[in-house]
Amino acid sequence: MFADRLARQVKAWIEARPWMVTKDRQLRPEDIMILVRKRGDLASLLVARLHAHGVPVAGVDRLSLAPRG
Repeated sequence: MFADRLARQVKAWIEARPWMVTKDRQLRPEDIMILVRKRGDLASLLVARLHAHGVPVAGVDRLSLAPRG
């Protein structure tokens, strides 16, 4: 399942703590953002799977990236 695979990958990144040259420090959970086209079942499932894998999650917030017109 995609959500579970993604949660495992994010957990692996956090545990590996790679060096972020642009920030001159190691990766932290708050450095990772997962974008979805719509808030819905997939977003809720992703948050649930991240929680299940012990990944700190802020939750599902709205952020509009497209210009309104």
